[in-house]
Amino acid sequence: MTIKYRHYIIALLSYCLIYAVFFSPVIFGGDQLFYSDGSLSDFYTSPQLWSNEYFAGHPVFAAPEKQYSYPLRYLFSSLPNDFSYNIFVLSGFILTAWFTYGYCYRLSQSSFASFAGGLTFGLSGFMMINVDHLSMIHATAWMPLLVWSLHELRETPSRLWFSLCVLATALSILSGHPQITFYTMLFSGFYVLALANSSSVGAVRYCGVCLVAVVLGLGLSAIEVIPMVELGQSSTKQTMSYEVFSSYAFPANQSAQLFFPFIYGGSTESIYGGPFFGLAHSRGIIGSIGFLSIMLAVYGSVNYWKSDINCRYWFCALLIAFVLALGDSTVFFKWAFQVPAFNLFRAHGRLMMIVAFATAVLAALGLAALQRQSITLFTRLIIVFGLQVLVLGLLFWTINGDLYQRYSGNLTHWALLIPLVFLGLSSLIILFWKKTLNNKGLKLAFIAFLILDLSYSTWYFPWRYLTVPVDFLQPDNHHIAYKKELGETNHRFAAMDGFWSKVLTPSQARIYGIATVNGYGPLQLSQYQLFSDITNSGNFSENLFDTHNRTLDLLSASLVSSAKPISTADNRFEYIEQVGNSWVYRNKTVLPRAWLVEQVMVQDIPTMLTSIRTSQLPDGSTFEPTSMALVERPINVMMNSNQDELLSDSSIQQKVEIVRLTNHNIELNIHTPRAAFLVLSENYAVGWQAYIDGNEHSLIRTNVSLRGLVLAAGQHRVELKYQPYSLLLGASISLFSLLVCLFIILSRKSKRLMS
Repeated sequence: MTIKYRHYIIALLSYCLIYAVFFSPVIFGGDQLFYSDGSLSDFYTSPQLWSNEYFAGHPVFAAPEKQYSYPLRYLFSSLPNDFSYNIFVLSGFILTAWFTYGYCYRLSQSSFASFAGGLTFGLSGFMMINVDHLSMIHATAWMPLLVWSLHELRETPSRLWFSLCVLATALSILSGHPQITFYTMLFSGFYVLALANSSSVGAVRYCGVCLVAVVLGLGLSAIEVIPMVELGQSSTKQTMSYEVFSSYAFPANQSAQLFFPFIYGGSTESIYGGPFFGLAHSRGIIGSIGFLSIMLAVYGSVNYWKSDINCRYWFCALLIAFVLALGDSTVFFKWAFQVPAFNLFRAHGRLMMIVAFATAVLAALGLAALQRQSITLFTRLIIVFGLQVLVLGLLFWTINGDLYQRYSGNLTHWALLIPLVFLGLSSLIILFWKKTLNNKGLKLAFIAFLILDLSYSTWYFPWRYLTVPVDFLQPDNHHIAYKKELGETNHRFAAMDGFWSKVLTPSQARIYGIATVNGYGPLQLSQYQLFSDITNSGNFSENLFDTHNRTLDLLSASLVSSAKPISTADNRFEYIEQVGNSWVYRNKTVLPRAWLVEQVMVQDIPTMLTSIRTSQLPDGSTFEPTSMALVERPINVMMNSNQDELLSDSSIQQKVEIVRLTNHNIELNIHTPRAAFLVLSENYAVGWQAYIDGNEHSLIRTNVSLRGLVLAAGQHRVELKYQPYSLLLGASISLFSLLVCLFIILSRKSKRLMS
């Protein structure tokens, strides 16, 4: 290792140590850095194309947040279970800080300033509030590397940086959070345009090389992208209303949280005290980034504005991202709703990722300038005074508001005092820093203070208090009993409170291998959500317990749990046991996973839903799913005709036997004396093929979201296989892109082209 690159290794090892210490209460306490997302089950379950333990059947490989195409997932999941998940989480933070360090070093040429920049982004509120969103953390990690490689291609368009640009693009996509990747590509694209005119190889060639690299990165990730697009077309994300689009933005009316993260409560377990009482959601703490970083960022902007295009770009990016993160508090957000692709996402408070990264870059430039004393004391005084006026003004406005006056009684004085102390100390550092203070001891003290400034709030974020123990991975006696009963009958479990269930969460169901109607994920099949009324978080309303509602029966849910007792007066549900503060019941009218009916009625979707939820057909007669199926289009096959010899065989008794039921294959032996319609309590989805006696037949969407199949009289071997063409297409494109990458990297002609 040459001295030239030694500082990169030192920085990497230092970040490893800092994050290990920072998260030590959880890591060394025997818990998992997991508290609200589904990433734990995604990490600990084997890769699958389809999962029966999720939303009554779901194409999990196509769901990007599962990270089944992400190489780092396999690297860390091969480690022992006790610590593999936590190390995987830490790796996202470490890579984020390290790549930010590398990019900042290229701009500032100061390892000290760059190390501070890496900490600023890696310990920001955006990163810490999303500890539970593992795919988001890892998608964020590749943004600094992509930006770094784009910067290097501008000056030295080598095959190394071309390869890293391709790699960063591909891994950003494969890491599993399309929204973060979209932000990354959007701001990286504008970054290329901003740098183009100053490129040493010319604007056109520079833009062309960057475009080819990004396209190849997209091609490498096609194995994930193509199935994801296919799933997206049949998911609840097909369209998005403005109301959903504008949800979970950064709350402008809680702007004081930028500097006083817990001024509205939200950390009951900590020294700050008090439940959240703000007007919007509690994730306003996403904007927390410390006082010292902000002062340094302003300092860097003032010093480098005229001389460095990078400074000007990231300052503008910071402002644009912050304005858009405010949601419909500004008129610009309504315009943004008209932008294709941008309007496919909600929770644009996540644009604070760009704000945090831009602040980190500008702070690194500011600290480098501070080391050189390139700005006068008077200018520093203006910067400090301006920030203090802004902070104190927001504080005065907030504490004199009616909301704060009414509900702040449970807060402790630390929620205001600690931030004010760090504001004062940060101001002193900026004002009294001198060149003579540039020694190792003071630099270490500065880094220590920066960590404290960044973590006086993030140390008390939910990751510290709402974790789960390692034994979460092991089923208890209740789960073992449920799995045995459901395995014998091929039925499912239904938890009314879904992700928040105290009996069986979707994550537990997947880890333990228990089939459930619940799930957790953004790309839920739209027809399934419409049919089941189960949300993306897996919870459903009490309406499914109504006497005449046959939804749970059709979903083959024989065991149900609720956070409160449900009525057993109609003899539909039988009480089994109480588990903690939840009640478990047996559904006595449950249907099997597959059955035959002799009547098929054509209805549109709204009419189907009414028939299923009320057990009443449009003509007033009773809908009984054991004898009738509902379809959208006429079926051109005669049924209920005992006189037709082709459709009747009196020597056969009706029978449906499930021979095999796995995630990707279902085999049944069917005996039917008459032509009949087979109904399977399985989600209808693209990629499933049906074979009757070895011959392929078309599946029919039945009862809104289930599968159906027409059978002639007789004995049949029915097989259903999950063989998604999108996966084959995506894998082929990925392989082709890999070959093209290797050709470009190894070809002599490409070397001449780069130079």
